[in-house]
Amino acid sequence: MLWHDHLDAAHAISQGIENTGGSLVHAIMHRREPDYSNSKYWWRRVGKPPCFPEIARRVADLLKAKGERDLAAKLVPRGEWDAFALVDACEAAADLPASDEKVGALREIQRIESEVVLEYFLNDKAP
Repeated sequence: MLWHDHLDAAHAISQGIENTGGSLVHAIMHRREPDYSNSKYWWRRVGKPPCFPEIARRVADLLKAKGERDLAAKLVPRGEWDAFALVDACEAAADLPASDEKVGALREIQRIESEVVLEYFLNDKAP
């Protein structure tokens, strides 16, 4: 549901799941609304789940291939995924046209994040 922007349904489902996985979906959903401060609240509840290193690796590879050093330094400092920095980057890009390269890169990053989170859930690694 979240993948297709069914945000109300994603919110209702994630609100009823009181664990790291539910908080993770909740954080992503609020970022996509956009409700950036609420997203950060839920990211604080998420902590650092086991899927973060894989998100960091894939995003770093993407940004390296695109030559996006500044964005990589913000989102993957010291090789670690910073979900709060992605919230900030999305907020900073909110008024840019959809055709802007930065918006395209952020969409690709969110796609990677969604794929890794789904893999995390499917592999029964989510608490």
